[in-house]
Amino acid sequence: MKLQPLVSIGLPVYNGQNYLDQAIRSVLDQSYQNFELIISDNGSTDATPDVCLEFKNQDDRIVYHRFDQNYGASKNYNKTFELAKGKYFKWLAHDDMIAAESLTKSVEILESDQEIVLCGSAKTNLNAHGEVIDQFDYSDLHLTSGNTPSRFKSLLNHFAYTFTNADLVLTGLMRSDILKQTILIANYTSADFTLLADLILKGKFAVVNEALYKRRIHHGISTSVYNSNPKEALKINPKEKIIHKSHAEIAKWYDPKGKVRRIPHLTWLSELKRSIKKNSFKRKDSFSLLMMSY
Repeated sequence: MKLQPLVSIGLPVYNGQNYLDQAIRSVLDQSYQNFELIISDNGSTDATPDVCLEFKNQDDRIVYHRFDQNYGASKNYNKTFELAKGKYFKWLAHDDMIAAESLTKSVEILESDQEIVLCGSAKTNLNAHGEVIDQFDYSDLHLTSGNTPSRFKSLLNHFAYTFTNADLVLTGLMRSDILKQTILIANYTSADFTLLADLILKGKFAVVNEALYKRRIHHGISTSVYNSNPKEALKINPKEKIIHKSHAEIAKWYDPKGKVRRIPHLTWLSELKRSIKKNSFKRKDSFSLLMMSY
């Protein structure tokens, strides 16, 4: 009888043949083994399906889903969660990797404290060739306070300092029942930020001060103008500065057929307000949280 997985890992991919095998192997090499790996292929036109099926045929913990066309990152990310069976869930980008102890240490923390809804970690940034660029330990974050406004403020302050650094939501292990109460990855720029803000209103975030996540920074990442052409991205000198897309171009990556948001700031504010209002807070706390959002 197949064991019910405690952990589900969602791996959304589109034309990811360059690094996909490394991401999958980092999951299969985990010291914690009671997991399922859910790969959702957004209609890739390269060798991605072949890579996925080769691994699936070797390990029955791998679930492979394929869309008939590219519906955008938002739908593809959320599809992996829709198919998940685990008590805990995390996303893994197809060009990133996780350390062998990632699941073991994250599960231990979540199992020990029901008030923790997400367990993230320090991360190491790698270049296209897997060489270390730098490391972030998130030591400035204080997200385990029992006071919700305090946690919310700490998170907003973090994003005010480095708004694009929302890695905790894409790399952290989350409680599936709590994640189910959110809108998941929405179809606008920096939807991971508003998801994080929604989650911090529901519980504490723990951060392991070890680099358990390895994020690859290269010219083919989602925010790069070369994202749609991975082969060309590989030809660029990794030392050259990445040319980033506009908000409108990134919005198309999330949802090719959705409304293009050139100035998404009002959308972020509206979603923050919605998240605050849908949770049951005292009037004083609700007012405080709304003021912070502005």
